[in-house]
Amino acid sequence: MRTLADRVTAELALRAGWVESGELERAAADAGAQGLPIGQVLVRQRLIRPNDLLELLRAADQVVLACPTCRSQAPFSAFDGRGPNHCPNCKSQLRSQLPSQLPERSATIAPVGTGRFVRAGSPVPSADAVDALKDTRPDSDVDPASGSALVRAPRSTPNTTPHASGRFLGTSSRRFAKDFAEQFGDYELVDELGRGGMGVVYKARRPGLERFVALKILLGGDLASKNQVKRFKREAEFASKLRHPAIVQIHDVGQVGDYHYLTMDFVEGESLSEVLKTAPPSDTRAAEIVRDIAAGLQHAHDQGVIHRDIKPANLMITRGGQPVVTDFGLARQADLDGETTQLTRDGAMVGTPFYMSPEQASGKRERVVPKSDVFALGVVLYELVCKHLPFSGETQVELCNKILYEEPIPPRRHRPDLDPDLETILLKSLEKDPDNRYSAGELQAELARFVAGDPIEARPLAALERLLRRLRRHRKLVLLGSAAFVVLELCAWGVARTALNVEAERVAHEQKQVEARLREELEHVVREREEQERRAKEEAAAAVRQAEQAFRDARRTPAGEGYQLALQRTNDLLAKAIDHELNRSDPSLRVWRARVRLHLRQRDLAQTDLAKAVNLDPQGPRGAEASYLQARLHLRDGEDARARAVLEEALARLGADHSSSWKSLLQALDALEAKEPDLTSAEAALERARTLDPREAEVYLLEARLHRANESLPGVRRALLRATELDPKCLDAWIALTRLSFTTDLAQAKEYAARARAIDPRDPEGLQVSAILAQVDGKFDEAIPLLQEVLAQRPEDADALFALAQSYRAKEQRTQADQVLRRLERAHPGDLRPYRERALEALRELRFERALEHLQRGIEATSKSPEFALGHEHLVQLYEHYLVSTGSFARTEGYIAKRLREQPHDGRALSMEVELALERGGRKGGRKRVTELLKEHPDSHELLLFDLQFRLVDEEVEPKAAHDELQKLVGRFGEDPDFLYSASLAFTVLLEDPRAGKVLGEALARRAPEDPRGPLALAQAALLQKQPEEALRQLTTASKLDPDRVETPSLLGSLLVSSGKPREAFIYLNNAFSLRPYDDTVTPTLLVVLSQFNPRQALSLAESYLDYVRAAKRAPVSSVLQLYGRLMLRGGRQGEALERVGATWKAHSQRYEVGLVYAELLAVTGQRKRARAVVAEVERLQPQSPTVKRLKEALAQDSD
Repeated sequence: MRTLADRVTAELALRAGWVESGELERAAADAGAQGLPIGQVLVRQRLIRPNDLLELLRAADQVVLACPTCRSQAPFSAFDGRGPNHCPNCKSQLRSQLPSQLPERSATIAPVGTGRFVRAGSPVPSADAVDALKDTRPDSDVDPASGSALVRAPRSTPNTTPHASGRFLGTSSRRFAKDFAEQFGDYELVDELGRGGMGVVYKARRPGLERFVALKILLGGDLASKNQVKRFKREAEFASKLRHPAIVQIHDVGQVGDYHYLTMDFVEGESLSEVLKTAPPSDTRAAEIVRDIAAGLQHAHDQGVIHRDIKPANLMITRGGQPVVTDFGLARQADLDGETTQLTRDGAMVGTPFYMSPEQASGKRERVVPKSDVFALGVVLYELVCKHLPFSGETQVELCNKILYEEPIPPRRHRPDLDPDLETILLKSLEKDPDNRYSAGELQAELARFVAGDPIEARPLAALERLLRRLRRHRKLVLLGSAAFVVLELCAWGVARTALNVEAERVAHEQKQVEARLREELEHVVREREEQERRAKEEAAAAVRQAEQAFRDARRTPAGEGYQLALQRTNDLLAKAIDHELNRSDPSLRVWRARVRLHLRQRDLAQTDLAKAVNLDPQGPRGAEASYLQARLHLRDGEDARARAVLEEALARLGADHSSSWKSLLQALDALEAKEPDLTSAEAALERARTLDPREAEVYLLEARLHRANESLPGVRRALLRATELDPKCLDAWIALTRLSFTTDLAQAKEYAARARAIDPRDPEGLQVSAILAQVDGKFDEAIPLLQEVLAQRPEDADALFALAQSYRAKEQRTQADQVLRRLERAHPGDLRPYRERALEALRELRFERALEHLQRGIEATSKSPEFALGHEHLVQLYEHYLVSTGSFARTEGYIAKRLREQPHDGRALSMEVELALERGGRKGGRKRVTELLKEHPDSHELLLFDLQFRLVDEEVEPKAAHDELQKLVGRFGEDPDFLYSASLAFTVLLEDPRAGKVLGEALARRAPEDPRGPLALAQAALLQKQPEEALRQLTTASKLDPDRVETPSLLGSLLVSSGKPREAFIYLNNAFSLRPYDDTVTPTLLVVLSQFNPRQALSLAESYLDYVRAAKRAPVSSVLQLYGRLMLRGGRQGEALERVGATWKAHSQRYEVGLVYAELLAVTGQRKRARAVVAEVERLQPQSPTVKRLKEALAQDSD
């Protein structure tokens, strides 16, 4: 404790049982940090009430300090020393002796307006005096006089029992708690929201109504004074007249027993004082908050109501971000006198001192006007922006003197980077004279202009005007000097006029002297003014030169922490340069600072600078540049509609005569962002921009976009590299190069990502690509914090949420993964990935019914809006695939029957029939079912293609004949997109005729340009023709049309495998696996790739796949079984491998390919005899198989 008085106060409170030791320790620490008495801190923290502190001080008067050595005693008030106190006789350390009668709580509130406490025997102050001592803390949430904690959201550990903590209750409170524990009249008491000396506020509910209200009750009951009751009723009367979104609405006023009450909106949120402590808003957001509050106050003023106590504690921010005004307990009618105004005594200050207007600080109530609320609101805005108050003082008297007579501390002294317009608004709001202040409506309009980036109407005061206003406030101090000055002026003018009016012949000589003297004085004034202008220009130019040098230094600084510091120095110097009056209207400085601020991640401030530049140079090159940067920022944040609006407005504003490179860039961006991109116009505009400014990196960033639209990946790379040559710290270029290199060179991608992170370690795009690379390397511990940082900046980023869930899942942190998926589901209800990911997890756990339920939930969720149609279709296809492949035969039959009832010739339902027959009876069963179905559906191209495929595999038809037959089907069904895709794949893959496949792919692309299957068919053909660049181009197009189609990443992976890039291939194959887990076409390729650089993970995946097909009672793909055997043998686990593969052969003894894998594994492990026996069984199933023959011959040679 700092003082003896603190120690005595603390010990008394502890002995009386009013506080607990832990609470006392925390309060003592706060008291030491803030330099406040412990008693004041206990009251602030609501551990005791003001009248409790009075009792403690009364008890402290009875404390004595005793010497244990010489037995002398003295009252503790005789000592005010800090630390140990010593006996004046023997120098021993004194000990305190507490009175035998400990203090008791009283229901009487004892503070008075002087700031001291009433001692024993003093008269109890009136309610009017209590009014004068409202809580003077700027961050107070509960007004001790009015009890209006109002409508805050409950704390994280709410006190659900209204009287749960006895130490907060006085006599009236205890009686209230006894009478109304859970019910108050018609209202159920749900939770206590706040409590003061006069009132308490509950979260309450009236049975039968669906909403909660805030119930405010005057605690005194029959003990409440007339003034308390009048003030309570006055709050209800005034607030009930007001209907505005920014004012809390009163619903009900009444009395239950002796207790008066009112109900109002229950607002979920927190007070502005809490917001200031936890997350202070940006300048723009602060302006928006105060703008909306000003609108509410103007409404109140229009109704004749003055609030008189505007402060952060009486302003709420709802969970939706809407500011609202609360607590009209001190309000008064602007045009009433008499009894209403007498509720506060003559000379009493009404309001919270830090936020009082000069009218309120003077104590003269007749001076309080609606603009007094504007002054308080100006203080609130000042605090939001500067994180300081404009006036402060050690005592209330000192504070009031400053409010009355001193100018506020200039905001830019606290915030050198503060926008000058916002400073002007602040200072006008804080004018001493209400006539010079805004009205609430004018303040709202001015802040609306500031937020929109429009010019404000107010102008900063000139130095002379500021001086004159100071002189007016100190007239007596300057009266004599002013009078002397006036006399001298009058004399000078009198002499001049006399000299001018004397007859020419008598005063010729004097007139010449006067004229010469005037000329000399005029020349002196002109020289002085020119010198001032010259110095001002030099200062302005020097400030700009300093900023330019700092920027050049920053550009030479390597990317990293030093670069950020150099940029911050540049930003500070630019603020100084722009602050100069001659530079303030220079739009180029605004654009320059906006670019610097973007690198410093000050996006709101950058947007403000860009808006200013547009206003300063609406039709010039800097205005065009600013508009271009605004549009690019909106596009980067995914705000396409806002970007489109900026582009349209800018191009209309600039007009036909404007010819800067920035207008050309705007035109190019506009053409590329059109609903149907105009690539020809974009190319022409870019060519003009390149001619006008060939060294602008933005030209090449847009050129890269043009090349991407034209599907020229080499062109994209060239343009991006050129952008980095012109601007080595072009962040967007490095990130785009990283993404581009995923498909070509993973090591290069990591290098590009590192460069991006060095330029801006917190850029969300750079963090996201780094997280992807960490996931590829299996470094999920690195990926998780990167993705968390992305989400801290973009809480609803769907890709980041899904990637984070995947990382948690890979770390077996299922609870966290599911929480993130729920966030994704809430933020993006049409995103299919949460449902698909949960289905994948259920499939891994072999809970097939659960997996199908997750997919059904997704189908229902995505069926509610046309915008989710693509995701809905994917989930339907996935559901159908897993219905068949998980062995849910009865359920599949029911689903097929339902579809065929709705559409008798549904091609997809017929295909599912065949797939089901294949699962149940192998190829023979499938072929049999095709024959049966063709009798009922002879015109089904799906069935006809199945039939042709079966006959070709069984060698019942020659490839040439099959080719001719397929051509006939093309003539018959060539208008159907479904048939064109299937037939193209049949030509390319089955008949190995990629030319014919390409023809049908092109036909499909022409017929349905938005269908991704056209480019997918063309990619398949290009792969077979060994045209990797063409295949990559087509797959890029398919990915744009439908990023969730499994074939796209699967084919990209295959392309990269064939190019010898397994790690790059893994990215896409893993994505394909997440789109369709355990798919028979994706899984084998993924395993082959994974086995090349992570055999342990490959073996784990192979085992997981085999568990899956065993549970689904399906035969595995033979290549997976074969790779599993090899990986097991490599790990020395041949016994386990033989056991599992043998069991699989036993379960699927009709699948000859499984038998072949088992026989090969037996042969490799030296069990030739058993291998020959298995081959004999396989030969009976497939006597014509060349593979069977080769294996039989090899085993026969070994036996010889």
